[in-house]
Amino acid sequence: MNNNKTAVSSGELMIGNWISYRGEKNCLVASIGYEFATEYPDTANRNGSDDVNEYVGIPLTPEIMEKCGFEKTITKMRILDYEDYRKGNFVLSVIGKGVEVEYGALNIEDRTYIAVFKYLHQLQNLYWCLTGEHLKIEL
Repeated sequence: MNNNKTAVSSGELMIGNWISYRGEKNCLVASIGYEFATEYPDTANRNGSDDVNEYVGIPLTPEIMEKCGFEKTITKMRILDYEDYRKGNFVLSVIGKGVEVEYGALNIEDRTYIAVFKYLHQLQNLYWCLTGEHLKIEL
């Protein structure tokens, strides 16, 4: 396994989460138990034999956020242009090595800071918790 990536555990996953096998092939979580099973949508083959320690999170990047339906927004300010990604009541901002997630109204005074996430499955889980809907993703 790539030593720069941390394996995901079944405790942080939901059925339908996107994760990556060795950082090379994206797959969906199909079931969760003591271990979890995945399926590769492009081949429709279920994979249950791979070492679960080889599964890692898919980094939350601007490209991934756009594939989740978030729209890039640029707000002109005096000193710089502020860039974020918005969908419904979610506002995502790239900071350092992660993405800051805020929720609520689109104006900054009425939003609530939630957390900084690094991976797509973390955003999927929060989205489901706050909206009761699965985040639609076009990978």
